[in-house]
Amino acid sequence: MKKAVEILAIILVGAGILIGSFLYVARDKTEEEINKYVNKNYKTLEVSATNQLENKNIELPENVEAVKVYAENYVEFAISGKEGYYYSKNDKPMVHQNKDEDLIELGNNKYKWNNGITNKIRKHWYYYRVAK
Repeated sequence: MKKAVEILAIILVGAGILIGSFLYVARDKTEEEINKYVNKNYKTLEVSATNQLENKNIELPENVEAVKVYAENYVEFAISGKEGYYYSKNDKPMVHQNKDEDLIELGNNKYKWNNGITNKIRKHWYYYRVAK
């Protein structure tokens, strides 16, 4: 019986490692896919962002759940409740939903705040991910 419990524990730990590795790789792949999508479609997306800033109706870009404007400078394109990308009219990064938190620069156009990260994709465009 003790041997069976040990084997089961090993299997569960192994499964946990595999699932954790998969989730880590999937997360990075999503960021990579968003970066590729924005780089490929930035001209069309910029028209959408500008129209949104000017309160014009727009069609949602591919795979976007919601579009929100913050502080008349930022247009967020939410892929999910936890990640997406945004247009920054002044080409400055923001904390998700423009909350009053400090951004900490990590270098190489990467930033973090208390609850997430934002990385520059290209001029005026940033990726974000929220931890919670």
